[in-house]
Amino acid sequence: MQSDRREFLGLAAAPLILAASARGANDRLAYGLIGAGNRGRWLNRAFQKLGARCVALCDVYEPNLELVRKDSPPDVKTYVDYRELLAQPGIDFVVIATPDHHHCPNLLAALAAGKDVYLEKPLSVSLEESVRMVAAASQSRQIVQVGMQRRSMEFCIQVKRLVDEGILGKVSMAKALWNWHFAKPIDNSPLPGKLDWDRFLGSAPKRPLEPRRFRWWRGFWDYSGGNMTDQGTHLMDVIQWMTNSGPPRAAVCHGYLAKMIGAEVPDVFCAAFEYAHFMATWTLNYASS
Repeated sequence: MQSDRREFLGLAAAPLILAASARGANDRLAYGLIGAGNRGRWLNRAFQKLGARCVALCDVYEPNLELVRKDSPPDVKTYVDYRELLAQPGIDFVVIATPDHHHCPNLLAALAAGKDVYLEKPLSVSLEESVRMVAAASQSRQIVQVGMQRRSMEFCIQVKRLVDEGILGKVSMAKALWNWHFAKPIDNSPLPGKLDWDRFLGSAPKRPLEPRRFRWWRGFWDYSGGNMTDQGTHLMDVIQWMTNSGPPRAAVCHGYLAKMIGAEVPDVFCAAFEYAHFMATWTLNYASS
């Protein structure tokens, strides 16, 4: 099955695989989903639509499991602990769509269990974690793909071709922008349904249950890099990919909390990046009207 998994995950940035009709029932790749929030449920539908077979689901929040089961085979197994999912026989690969602070332990455990991995972006919440994860993937025989799907979008590919062929000339400035009418105070009312709060926290600092920290975990530094490593992961990756550049020499960012009251991370910010041969700016406004 190794060649099949490489075929599957090698195209999974979209993600894309051979249609189910092109495979026999026993040849369909089996996967487990770790993290069944909004993004995890979308990925679950996408991978099944493209021919893979979901055999296991894991989430720390019971309502998420109830929702994702509706789009999964009747015999799918469910777990609260991802390590129990990884121990289930017959899983070819896992799809990881957990909060960012879980990416490192999830990936390392999946590689140790001999599973190929499709991991949602961003790779991690720190450079130190990223170094460990890249080293583990490099030393493993498993396939690891991070969900940078903009590299598979045709219009992005066309623009990169224009840059590579010199049609645009020398790039001296790149500008990434994201404007959304999105921000609002975070709901801190009691959660409906059962949540395993300790498993959600994982390696993050221990604290009493605070519903808004689960509802919008991207709004807190303990669980993410904020909006910079959410949308910014995509947009700055595209800039570096199109310009064939490495990491920036220097970067600075300023922002403030405009409307997402109760969160910690800015919902409006501006960043500047200095590269060897060009500059880039990245601005986000979730309070746009």
